[in-house]
Amino acid sequence: MFGFLKKMNKAGAAISEKAVKSENKDLMEAMVGAAALIGYADGSLDDSEISAIDGLLKNSKALQVFGNEPAQEFDRLCQVLSAGYRMGRLEVMKEISDCKGNKDEAEMVLVMAIEVAYADGDCDDKETKELEAIAGKLGLRLSDYM
Repeated sequence: MFGFLKKMNKAGAAISEKAVKSENKDLMEAMVGAAALIGYADGSLDDSEISAIDGLLKNSKALQVFGNEPAQEFDRLCQVLSAGYRMGRLEVMKEISDCKGNKDEAEMVLVMAIEVAYADGDCDDKETKELEAIAGKLGLRLSDYM
């Protein structure tokens, strides 16, 4: 009897985790995409940006349920952005727009991008331009978060 209950609890936990992942997949893709987009805004991803992105992905409570998936998605997007920034940017902006209707999610995406922009201590003009585009896509004002 107890073995059956234990199996049922495990099955319920697995279903619950899948539901959370499914519900938050757009947020994960938007956060990772925004980070990669800002990292590549000046044409290359430097070590300070990689380190900041790695820390943000590992420590984000919203992304914990995904395990290694955010890192894998980041690697995939880096390949896309380095192969063709405009094509990658288009893909990322579509992911970002999925979070527009949820203010909490939109703020997490924008703040993730801001953190990456300032990872090297300075936010240059190209990064600021992308931050403004991200904020606009999310229906937010960048000045409210800087």
